[in-house]
Amino acid sequence: MRDARFDLGKVANIQIQEYILHRLKSEGDFPVWRIAREEAALRRILAEASQGGGADNLLDLSLQAETCGRLFREPKVGDRSDVSHRLDALRSFLRVMVGDVEGERRMAAIEENMTPRKTRDWHQADHVGGGRPPSGRQVPRLAFFDDLLAIVERGAVEERGEHAQRDRALRSTVCFSPLRWSEIVVQHGSHGLEWEGLKWNPRDAVGPFGGLARVERRGRELWLPLHRRAADALAFLYATTRRVMDREPAGPVFRSLRRPYLPLQYSDAKDILDDAIRRTGLPQLSRRDLLAAYAFDLQEAHGYTFADLKKSLGLGDVNVARELLGTHEAWRLNERVDAAGGPIPGWEPKRPAE
Repeated sequence: MRDARFDLGKVANIQIQEYILHRLKSEGDFPVWRIAREEAALRRILAEASQGGGADNLLDLSLQAETCGRLFREPKVGDRSDVSHRLDALRSFLRVMVGDVEGERRMAAIEENMTPRKTRDWHQADHVGGGRPPSGRQVPRLAFFDDLLAIVERGAVEERGEHAQRDRALRSTVCFSPLRWSEIVVQHGSHGLEWEGLKWNPRDAVGPFGGLARVERRGRELWLPLHRRAADALAFLYATTRRVMDREPAGPVFRSLRRPYLPLQYSDAKDILDDAIRRTGLPQLSRRDLLAAYAFDLQEAHGYTFADLKKSLGLGDVNVARELLGTHEAWRLNERVDAAGGPIPGWEPKRPAE
């Protein structure tokens, strides 16, 4: 039964339906689950707006920049972590309904009003302005190249047939490439990795890379290098898929074997990786932890500078690479201290008296 808070007026319903119809016509592969999710996000926006005295339809509401800024800064329906998704849904809606230029103008005005509130008292210390995560990222866990190898190999112990080939290629791509989850499998409406977006390097090419993958980041198309271990696993999957289909593979690289015409979903791919990590006995590692281990190997084994890592990983800034390898830099410093005979006498931290 639909929540009564999400019941909308006639104008709002027409606007949302026109938007969905446009997406269906312009994107033939616009999935049903994504339609439902975006419609729910737009309805939630209006549900929250109705409690704050905002307009009763999205086009009029988008002109109320101050109201929208307060709306996304102080969500009243649903989880704060979902606010960014609703903001993205509104941006997509405006681009379709009023055009790219006007849509971005309205979104810019809204985001100007989303400046986080100042912390005024102790009980506000953990508040996140705008429902977005704080700027400080979690420090990556310490992992190394042999951990990545263990994850790829240990996960294949009990796998057979098509599952083994697909899952090995998936683990290799996650562990030995700079691709994000949304660039590998379907997540948040992305298409994931597609065969048309892959290139293979010549076998005699110099360096650790064996191929390239096409991605879009910050509005630009990039060809990011894939480590030979990832490229070889993908090439093997490519050859197997071509033999089975009797034609050149096209579309998503990773597909659901239970529903072979549909791409593999993020939740299923994450389960495959997490299961392999558990088998190795390692602590639960995130995608960022694995990327840090991959970047550290490029730095240690191949002499990559932070500027090289920025380019090879498709990062927006050199400082992001420095931040990514912060844990490894601390570990390397400890190694140097130990090699020099340990901490300088007298600099050890004082222990409390027992």
